[in-house]
Amino acid sequence: MKVKVIHNGDNNTITLREGTTVGGVLKSLKVNAQENVAAVNGTVAHPSRKLREGDELEVIRIVFGG
Repeated sequence: MKVKVIHNGDNNTITLREGTTVGGVLKSLKVNAQENVAAVNGTVAHPSRKLREGDELEVIRIVFGG
């Protein structure tokens, strides 16, 4: 299946196996889960969420401070 991934300003379409989770993609991208959150199709998603054909996964860096 093909999924669009937006990470660090890059916008790529990648091919994944059926049943791949958000957490699996984040792990493969070496994303620190304490500093980032993932959104699928514009909605914050739990790492256990399974991705589907045509989904858009965006990795959003959490900014601390004030």
